[in-house]
Amino acid sequence: MGSRVTSGKLIHKVQPEYPPEARNARIEGTVVLQATIAKDGTIWELHTISGPKELIPAAVKAVEQWRYQSFLLDGQPVAVETAIEVNFRLTDSQDELTDAQNEVASYCTEHPTSIYGAPGTASSVNCSDWARQDQLFKSAKSKLIKRDFDGAIADYTKAIELKPDDSAAYEHRGDAKAFKSDLDGAIADYSKAIELKPDDSAVYEHRGDAKAFKSDLDGAIADYSKAIELKPDDSAVYEHRGDAKAFKSDFDGAIADYTKAIELKPDDSAVYEHRGDAKAFKTDFDGAIADCTKAIELKPDDWAAYRSRGDAKASKHDYYGAIADFTRAIELNPNFGAAYYARYWARRVTGDRAGAEADEASARRFGYDRF
Repeated sequence: MGSRVTSGKLIHKVQPEYPPEARNARIEGTVVLQATIAKDGTIWELHTISGPKELIPAAVKAVEQWRYQSFLLDGQPVAVETAIEVNFRLTDSQDELTDAQNEVASYCTEHPTSIYGAPGTASSVNCSDWARQDQLFKSAKSKLIKRDFDGAIADYTKAIELKPDDSAAYEHRGDAKAFKSDLDGAIADYSKAIELKPDDSAVYEHRGDAKAFKSDLDGAIADYSKAIELKPDDSAVYEHRGDAKAFKSDFDGAIADYTKAIELKPDDSAVYEHRGDAKAFKTDFDGAIADCTKAIELKPDDWAAYRSRGDAKASKHDYYGAIADFTRAIELNPNFGAAYYARYWARRVTGDRAGAEADEASARRFGYDRF
C-alpha cells in the first residue's frame, strides 16, 4: 500500500508567463502543485500546495496545458497523482545590467551615432547597433509576454546577428525555445551562451532544467553541479539536483542535496516533503515522518504532506495514525483521490469494512481506480 509514482515522461511543456507585477516587485519562488494526471496524460485536476500567491495563477495556467505519456500499471493506463514544481527566477542576466553595461547604455543613449570605447578594440560598441539590439530585446520580451514565441526567437536571432558574441541573446533565445518545448534548440543556445560566458551559473541551471525534461538526468546533474560550483548558496539548484538524483533512485545523494537546500533556506516546506519522500524510499520511515511533520509545521494546510506522512505511518503498521493523516488530507482537499485510496487500504487492514467501501467509492469517483 502507499505506492506512488516517482517519474513520468513529459511530452508537452508550456512555460509560465512571469506576471509583470511580480517581476516589477522582484518576487521569485517555486510554486508546488498537486496534479491529477488522467489516463490519457492530460492534466485533469490541479491544487496548490505552496508558493508565492502572486505566482500561483501563472503556474496553474501553464501546467493545465502540459501533456504526459500515459502512466501504466500492469500494462494498463491509469490516472495518477504527483507533485509538480514551477520555478520563477529573476536572473541577473535577464533583469539587471552590469556596471559596464550601464555605462555603455548611458553613453549610447547620449551619443546614439558614436562609438563607445576605442574604435577597433574588442570592448568598443557601435551605438547604432547597441540601440538596435536594445530595441530587439525589448520587442522580444514584449512578444514573450504575449506568448508569441516565434516572434521572440526571430528578434533574438536578429540581435545575435548584430552582436554574435552576446551571451545574453543566446540565453534569452534558449528560454524562448524552451517555452516552445524545443528543448534541443534551447540546449544548443544555452551551450553557446556558456561558451561565451562560462561563469554564468543561471545558464547552467537553465540548461540543466532542459536536460531534465529530456530525461537526460546525468547531464542535468552535471549542469546543476557546475551551477552550484559557481554559486554555492543557491538553494533552488540543490533542490533541482536532488530531484534529478531521486529520479535516478540515488536517494542518498538526493537526501544530501535536499539537506543542503534546507540549510540554505530552512523555511521551504516543499524540500522537507521531498526529503521525506526520499527517506521513505530508503525505508527510513521515522525520518520520513519527521520531515513531513516539519513540512506540516511550516505549512499546516499542506494536504500532500499529510498523505506522505500517512504512507510512512502505514509502512510502520501504524494504521490508525495513517488513517488520521489521510483523513486530514481529505479534509484539506476533498477531491484528493489518492488519499481516499490510501485510507481504503488502511481501513481494510483495521477491519473497517464499511469505511473501506466508502473510500473505494470516493477514490473511483475522483478517478483513482487502481483497485
